[in-house]
Amino acid sequence: MGASRVPADRDDPETGELSAAHGAFSAEVRRLRLLAGLSQKSLARRIGCNTSYVSKMECGAVPPTVDFARLADDALRAGGDLVDRWQTWYELRRRGDAGRQTAVSEAINVETASTTLLVTHERTTLSFDGDAYAITVLRELENRTERSYNGYEVRIHVDAFPDDVERSRVHHRAHPLVWDHLGFRCWWAPMMSDLDPRKPGAGPTIELVADPTQTVTDKMIEGWIRFEGKRYGELLTLHPGRRLALMYSYTVSSTQWGTWYQRRMRVPTRRLDVELDFPQGLRTLVWGKAITAGDRIGPLGSQIDEHTENGRSIWSWTNGKPEFGDRYRFEWRFGNPPSRQPEEHR
Repeated sequence: MGASRVPADRDDPETGELSAAHGAFSAEVRRLRLLAGLSQKSLARRIGCNTSYVSKMECGAVPPTVDFARLADDALRAGGDLVDRWQTWYELRRRGDAGRQTAVSEAINVETASTTLLVTHERTTLSFDGDAYAITVLRELENRTERSYNGYEVRIHVDAFPDDVERSRVHHRAHPLVWDHLGFRCWWAPMMSDLDPRKPGAGPTIELVADPTQTVTDKMIEGWIRFEGKRYGELLTLHPGRRLALMYSYTVSSTQWGTWYQRRMRVPTRRLDVELDFPQGLRTLVWGKAITAGDRIGPLGSQIDEHTENGRSIWSWTNGKPEFGDRYRFEWRFGNPPSRQPEEHR
C-alpha cells in the first residue's frame, strides 16, 4: 500500500487531504453562491446566520459544519453536493483524531484503518433498457470498529442536468425523486459470492427491511437498510470483527437520471468494480474521470473495457485501490439515441 501518512495534530493547520477537502468545500460554497446571483448577506439571511460567518466559511477561516452544509445546500440548490463535501472533510478529520487517540501512526487507507466500517469489495451495475436505469449495488462489509451495527445508510442522488444548476432545479422540481417509485429492495448474505444480481433471493440470502429516512432535495433521498429479515424478522447485526454482504437495487427513469454515474468513496474501500450495460443498438460511447477530495481532475487510472454479450454493450472498470474521498465519474453519449430519451441527452 506504500508509505503511511501520519495525520497532523489537532491544533496544527490542516494539511494534505484534509486541507484539500476543506478548501474544496469553501470554494464550492462561493462558486454556488455566485452562480445563484446572491451576495454573502443574502445567503446569510436565507440560512439564518450573519454575513461574517458566510465570509469566513468561504475563505476557509472556520471549519465546515453539518448544519451549515445542509442549510447552504438547500439554499443554493446544490443537490446534496455540499453535504457530501462536508462528510468527506469530517471523515478525514475524524479518522485523524482516532489515529491520534490510539497513538498509532497509520495511513488513512483500507489496509490500516482499524476504527471504521470497511468495504472489502463493491460491485455496482447500471443497466439501461431505453427508458429507465436499473442500479444494483453489491457490497461486502467488514466491521473494524468496537461497536455493532444494526443497519446501513444509503443515499440516492440523481441530476438530469448536473452542469446547469438552475435548469436542474426547475426540472427536478417538476420530476422529484420519490422513494415509493424506486422499487427499492435489498438482501443480506454471509458472503458476496452468495449474491447474484440476476437471481435476487436465490441461495443463502435474506431480504431485508429498508425505509426512507429523509428527502434531502428533489434530487436526493436517504434511506436506511435494517439488518432485519423482511419476512421472519431475523436479526442480522454486524458485530465487531465480522463481515456480511449486502445487495440493493432500485430503478430510476431516464427523465430523472441523466447520462452519467458517479461513485464517491465515503467509506474506505479495498476494491471497486463498475459495470455499465446498454442495448448494443444505441451505439454507446463511455468515458470517465477521477476527481480527488481537493477537486483535482485526472484520468481514471485504468482502462474502461467494452465487450458485447447477448445484444448488450457492456463497459467494465475496476479499481483495486480507490482513494477515500475521491469521486469516480462516468459519462456516456448515444450514437443512436432511444426515442424516449430526453432531447437534451441525445
